[in-house]
Amino acid sequence: MKRKILIAFIVLAAAAGIAFHFRRPGGRTESFGTVTSEPFTVVSTYEGEVESRRVVAIMSHLNGPAAIVEIVPEGTVVKEGDVLVAFENAQIKDEMIRKEREFAVAECELVNIEKTKQPLEIRDLEYDVLETRNTYALEKRYLDETDALIKADLMSKEEVDNQQLKVQKLDQKLRTAELRLQLTKEQLHPAMLKRARLELAATEQALSLARLQYSNCVIRAPIDGIVDYQPLWIDQASRVVRVADRVHQNQPFMMIPDLSNLVVVCSVPEAEFALAKTGGEAAVVPLAYPDTRVPGMIETVTSIARASPDRPAWQKSFRMVVAIAASEARLRPGMSVHVHIASYSREKAVVVPRGAVFWQADKPFCKVVNITGGIRNTDVKLGKGNATHFEILAGLKPGEKIALE
Repeated sequence: MKRKILIAFIVLAAAAGIAFHFRRPGGRTESFGTVTSEPFTVVSTYEGEVESRRVVAIMSHLNGPAAIVEIVPEGTVVKEGDVLVAFENAQIKDEMIRKEREFAVAECELVNIEKTKQPLEIRDLEYDVLETRNTYALEKRYLDETDALIKADLMSKEEVDNQQLKVQKLDQKLRTAELRLQLTKEQLHPAMLKRARLELAATEQALSLARLQYSNCVIRAPIDGIVDYQPLWIDQASRVVRVADRVHQNQPFMMIPDLSNLVVVCSVPEAEFALAKTGGEAAVVPLAYPDTRVPGMIETVTSIARASPDRPAWQKSFRMVVAIAASEARLRPGMSVHVHIASYSREKAVVVPRGAVFWQADKPFCKVVNITGGIRNTDVKLGKGNATHFEILAGLKPGEKIALE
């Protein structure tokens, strides 16, 4: 029994000694770390926003205000060809039917002129020319025979004059009939056909426009994407559209961003411009999903620094676009993200935890633990630092034990 009590006392004493060794004056426990040699990376982080490379504006192409009778809910993921909006179409449909009737009438009129009226008119004119020519030939032959009749005292001079006048009239009539036939073929009928064809073309164009208006009563998704309503000034208020609202021609009321082609846009401070190199790797972390890291690549960095409206004029930055290398179904345009870029990297660096670095008169030093257990202050030369460690350029060696704050 006494032996057990002695052993327990020794253990407690040892524990007390150890606790004393690891406690600072004032009761705070001292913790330790080790100088290591390992890969070291410094990451710069920028705030950004997800955007789509391709955003299509949805608007009405109807003449005049169009009343919405059906609309897809906001936030719906749609495929190309899906119905987005349907407008009231009764009046437009009636107009299209009227234009179809006018086109049919003009088409029939052209066929009637080309296949019936003109052939029959040409036939009548040709018959008139033929008949007049035959009559003229007979009367002319009779006139040519009057010399013998006069000599035989069978025809008077007055009868001969009447026959000559008759032949002259027939000659004039024949010339007129031939000219009428020629002008009808060369001028009148081509003009008539041209007018009928122009009328048909005009009615066809009007019909096409009416059909286009009718087809515009339904708007389909031009691309795959997600429905995003745009606020409009409606009924003395700024709001999104709903069924029964009227929208005007070429007034965007909806956007369809392409979710398959997203990028991140962020600002790089002027002092860190050299870190943002085109083609460099990046990691995108959405604020909504902090455990998600989407790989990306720096695509472009503007060559001109600009000031932001919400910051002082001297705080300029560059616009950086990061292409998202892998598709992430949960990403949406407008989402806030953090963009991480490796601004400094070494395959093998001497590093210590940030808590191992102390400062005195703006000079860094570390508390190195001696073999005997004592602690000495050692000046160090710091390199780059990241969120957890500092790079040590001089003053420490890998394997040394150091005190942590």
